[in-house]
Amino acid sequence: MRFPSCRVGAAAGHDHGSGERPGRRHARTGRSTADCRDRGLSRTLGEPIYAEILRRTGHSADARTIPNAERQKQTIEKMQAAARGFERLRHLAEMAGDAQFFAVTERFKIASVTELPSLAALKQLVEDLESVANQQVA
Repeated sequence: MRFPSCRVGAAAGHDHGSGERPGRRHARTGRSTADCRDRGLSRTLGEPIYAEILRRTGHSADARTIPNAERQKQTIEKMQAAARGFERLRHLAEMAGDAQFFAVTERFKIASVTELPSLAALKQLVEDLESVANQQVA
């Protein structure tokens, strides 16, 4: 199983780094702090889901061009929620085992969960694995 690496604290919204808020500029790079923080989330979520969240929540194709601090904050929150979905997926995959996990993911035709095409696909995969987990418990 190939899963994205994800710092649990960052995925859960516990970024203890600079202490800056979205909308402010990073002193060293000059980029918005939202842009600096979501670079790790890009790797965690995979390009398709990352781009979907940028487009739908940030109304932008690039994190650096999200128009205001409130929208930056909403975008980061949505990315963090999706990262928690990936953590849930990881947990369910461990419970189900490799054979069950691959059987469920086969219909998505992906080599890695970071290739999931959309948030809807992530949600469906989590629901399918929860169903498998519930059947194993029963």
